[in-house]
Amino acid sequence: MAFIELKTLGSLIRVTIRESHRVRRISVCVDHKGGVELIIPYGAPKTKAYEFLLQKERWIREKLTKINLAKFEDLPEAIFLLGKSHRIKYIDLGNNFDVLIKDGLITVHSPKDNAANVLRHYLQQYALISIKEIAETLAKEHYFKYAKISVKELKSRWGSCSSIGNLAFNWRIIFAPQQILHYLVTHELCHLKEMNHSNKFWTLVEKIHPEYKASVRWLKTHGHELYHIL
Repeated sequence: MAFIELKTLGSLIRVTIRESHRVRRISVCVDHKGGVELIIPYGAPKTKAYEFLLQKERWIREKLTKINLAKFEDLPEAIFLLGKSHRIKYIDLGNNFDVLIKDGLITVHSPKDNAANVLRHYLQQYALISIKEIAETLAKEHYFKYAKISVKELKSRWGSCSSIGNLAFNWRIIFAPQQILHYLVTHELCHLKEMNHSNKFWTLVEKIHPEYKASVRWLKTHGHELYHIL
């Protein structure tokens, strides 16, 4: 996932860059959570896209102001990451953007109007690293072959497996216990061999993750709660 930093008219704004075959014009989207995305027709000149982004910067900042981004007092004081509780400390160091995790403490360096985005982006990368570690181990042990792994803000599912072997995961699974993440990775890897939910598929899942039924129940019962964190 590519990013560009926008800061000519104020504090830094992290903008996601997405190329698409489906669009013909360069555009900018600001979602309800304050995420900013620059959408570029596939193959369009990046310099032209950046010039367009600069022209839209004032509009972007006005949109972000209206959205009323989270202040420090609105952010969580603690979260669970893979079943372990972490306290969160927010420190405003001007244009210094950083997140550190050590000894059960998450320290977020960010201006208050962007703290939620900074922490969210960090946790997405944290989720990606955690998922890749599990996938690589299981792939070696059970002879799975996948193309690439990504994390996304999925609205109605926890993971997916494409016909060409691309695996995608909902990054919010990082708030669930470790065994739930292990089950989810197992589930999508098994789709590489069984692109369905047949008995053969579930037998394969059970071979790798014997307690899969408990994990399925946990997601059905608690999965919606993960969307209310951050």
